[in-house]
Amino acid sequence: CRCELNQLPMRQWSKKQIQNVVSFLIFITLSVRSDLVAVLAVSAPLVSMKLSSRAIRQDHGIADGEAFKANMKRALNLFYGAAFAHGAISALWMTAQAGANTWIEVIVSDQHGFSPKVIRAYLRKTKDMCLKNKTSATSWNLITYGAGLLDSSLPEEYAAGGRVLTMLIDKDVPLQVRRLLIRSPRQRIQKLIGTLAWRSPADQEMIWLAARIVEHLASDLNLAHFPGALECISSLLNHKILHLPFVPGQREDGEGIDKDLLLPGLRILENLAHDTTNCTLIYNSKGLLSKIVAPVSSNEFVEDIKSSAAWNKVADGSLKVVSRLMGSSGRTGKNMCRLIANNRNAVKNLEVVLEMDIKSNSGIIELQMRAIEVLTQLALHHPASASFMMRREKLIERALHIFLAADWMEDYLKDEKKKIEKPTLSQKNTSPIPSMGRCIDNLIKKVKEKRAKQARETRVEKKMKEVQKTASRLKEKAGEALAMLSSDSEAIKSFTGCDDDIHRLTELLDCNIKSIKCKISTADTVEIDINTDCRISVGVILKNLSNYVKAPTLRKVWLTTPTPTRQKFSAINFCKNKCTWKGGCLSFYHI
Repeated sequence: CRCELNQLPMRQWSKKQIQNVVSFLIFITLSVRSDLVAVLAVSAPLVSMKLSSRAIRQDHGIADGEAFKANMKRALNLFYGAAFAHGAISALWMTAQAGANTWIEVIVSDQHGFSPKVIRAYLRKTKDMCLKNKTSATSWNLITYGAGLLDSSLPEEYAAGGRVLTMLIDKDVPLQVRRLLIRSPRQRIQKLIGTLAWRSPADQEMIWLAARIVEHLASDLNLAHFPGALECISSLLNHKILHLPFVPGQREDGEGIDKDLLLPGLRILENLAHDTTNCTLIYNSKGLLSKIVAPVSSNEFVEDIKSSAAWNKVADGSLKVVSRLMGSSGRTGKNMCRLIANNRNAVKNLEVVLEMDIKSNSGIIELQMRAIEVLTQLALHHPASASFMMRREKLIERALHIFLAADWMEDYLKDEKKKIEKPTLSQKNTSPIPSMGRCIDNLIKKVKEKRAKQARETRVEKKMKEVQKTASRLKEKAGEALAMLSSDSEAIKSFTGCDDDIHRLTELLDCNIKSIKCKISTADTVEIDINTDCRISVGVILKNLSNYVKAPTLRKVWLTTPTPTRQKFSAINFCKNKCTWKGGCLSFYHI
């Protein structure tokens, strides 16, 4: 121990000495390089000036009238050599600087997917700023650069600012962009909103860029602070473009995008509808409201969503806004529910969507989530009538099937996997390998095939995870709707109270059952996780049924439930409520 204690300071001293030597060498190297650059940069022009002023006399070496002793040629050679060296050093310096800039552009573009053109302009602006004021660079970044360009009166710079911010939004940094723009002057946001109303075909790109930026700001905006905002947003929902195909675009990373202005307009309204005041203003704008509801109430709605995947997105965006407005507190929500309830086409279309077979149209699953939301709101808030009681019963029946059955998930997963595994045109049309010898060609072919197989497997796995999440979300949405309907004194009358349904509900509470197994082929089984939200919905449904359905019905199911399930059942915690069984009946008590 004593030896180690004696050696420890020596090791630290040696390490410190090495660091000092390295630091000294770095300092010397940088000093020599900087001095050399300074000497060459300052002295070379002076030497050239001195030589040129001396050579212009053309009398070098003339002594005693003997012209043959003149050394003019040597002087000029020296001058030309110095000038050439100065030019070569300057060219080398400029080349190195340009190479460094290009290297930075390539590295940043490859690592983060940014446009080289944007990086080049940003570097140029950063250099100019540092030359003028070095301290200003502390709060300088791509976001502030793009936001600053939005204030420019030049159309080119304004569009460049929109491209920068949209690029950053696409690169998963929308939160930072939103924070900066929300704190920026109100005139900047007003300018972006005003851009939405531009009509010149030459401004189409800037309108789309402004719509993307406003979309990410909308959830933090109060429409009362921006006069004329709804009129500008309404211009994006022009009825003349409702039946036009989407304009395909291209992101920097090569992924496709929809440059049609209708979808960003609907997403802006959806985000604005987070605020109750905004919901009231949107509802009171009758011209805008009719455009929002138009896709859902169209007579060709069913045919459109069956034939066009793009129209599915439009209908989904429209229903999201409608659902937000219906869920708004106060009179706005009630009035919106009444408006949709009185729109026979809209209600009929939603019921058709909910009854559609996922096997025949797997893309309908997102619309079914929205349909469940809207129809549930109608069932809860619309006055009871014979027709709506029948519709409510159909809604509950369909929601129970989605929530409890697994056959639709199997059909959906099978269909989606076929689509994912189907080779694309780019995968089929592989470019031929140039001949480099049979052995080398075979080796290259095997390597390419292996990489393509790995990429395909990764893509399939990623897509299938997304598909599983989508199926889980629909199941969760159906459970939430059933929980809400079971909490209503009128809607619960439409529950059949079937023993089989109650038994399957209790099975979902079994903590030992973690997932639902869906067999999509003879050798492939996909598991859909039963998340906590689904179990919470089950608990709420059973609690409400226990207050309405006769006790023997639930007792019968309980007695046929396996013992492990009954043991686990009493310990399930639903965030704020815990469920237990007393005397064969389900009861809840507050924690």
